[in-house]
This record gives sequence, structure tokens and C-alpha cells, in this order.
Amino acid sequence: MGGTVFDKKSFLKMLEEDEEFRLAVAAKIGLLEILKKLEEHDRKFNEILEELRKHRMKLEEHDRKFDEIEAEIRRIWEELRKHSEILEQHSKMLEKHTRILEQHTRMLGSLGSDIGALTEATLSRFIRDDLLDEIRLSGEKLVYIKRMHLLNSYEVDLYIETDKTIYIVEVKTRPSIEDAGKLLRIKEYLKDKTSKLVKLILATLKAKTTMDVLSEARKAGIELIAY
Repeated sequence: MGGTVFDKKSFLKMLEEDEEFRLAVAAKIGLLEILKKLEEHDRKFNEILEELRKHRMKLEEHDRKFDEIEAEIRRIWEELRKHSEILEQHSKMLEKHTRILEQHTRMLGSLGSDIGALTEATLSRFIRDDLLDEIRLSGEKLVYIKRMHLLNSYEVDLYIETDKTIYIVEVKTRPSIEDAGKLLRIKEYLKDKTSKLVKLILATLKAKTTMDVLSEARKAGIELIAY
């Protein structure tokens, strides 16, 4: 058999020690192309690994920011919870103060009504005494006198009747035009029921009498007595 004698050990030794020979053999058997493709794959793989590393760093940054945002949300929530508790306390205090104010308002309203009733009762006493003095001086004889006297559907604060005159008296701390109108309707009611003179009197507090009431009373022939 001619040519170079194949020496397996020498061949293997050359593959191990001689890079140029190794590459020549690899090229001969198609391994060089495979190695190049592997190197390209390794490069792309390394690029992918680098991209993954960058993405991992971005994810870590996002996680850090997310943790910061979550911590801030928790802090804000805790502040809102505290403010909500304070607001609830203030709301309870406001409800309590509102109830107290309503109680005071009712008390003041009741007190105002009581004062108004007491004032009108006092004015009734004054006007009654003054009218009785006037009646005695005029020589008329007292026939009947009553507070809160009912005439038809009208309640009169003070009714005094003598042998000649009927006195119809309305007593108001704050007189209105309607009070004058009521007196006129009572006089109209009595017109066909008595031949006596009917005197209309509106007794009030001077400081509470308005000009429109004063003017209306004068036009209607109502005597306005202010104390």
C-alpha cells in the first residue's frame, strides 16, 4: 500500500497541538462552517443576554419605583384615615353643638312667646285701668268687662261695655295692618247688633309701632294707644 502510512496517534497529537492543522481538518470535514455558525450563535446569545440584563435592570428600577409609589400610597392612606377620624370627631361635635343650639333656639322661642304673652297681659292691664278711669270720669256705667272675649269667630283681647259704649281692644306688642283690619271686621259685625257707640282701640308698645300701621289706624278711625 503506497503513500503516507496513517498513524492514528500522530493524527490525534497534531489535532491537539497544531491549530492550523486542526482548522484545515475542520474545514475539510465541514466543521469550520459549523464552528462559525456556533460562534455567531454565541454572539447573538450574548447580545440577548445583554438585552435581558438591561431589561432586568429596568425591571429592578421599575420595582424600586413601584415600591416607592406603594409606600407613598400607604402613607397618604394613613393620613386620610387619620383625617377621616378627626373629621368624624368634628362631625360628632358639630351634631352635639347643633342639638344644643336647637335646644337653645327652642328655649329662646318659648321665652320670646312667654315674654310676648306677659307683655300683652301687662298692656291689657294698663289699658283696662286707663279705660275704667276714663269711664268713671265720663259718668258712664260699666255693664260688662272681659279679657279674651269671643265675638262671633273673633277673639277680642279686651271687651268693655258700658251703658253707652262698647270698647273693642286689641293688644299687640308688634301691631300689624291685619290687626287693624280685624278691628274693622268686628265693628262691621256689631253694626246690626247694637245701637251703642263702638270704639276701636289698638294698644301697643310705642317702639314697635310702624308708620304704616299708624297711618292705617288713623284712616280707619282706630284709636292707637302706645305705651
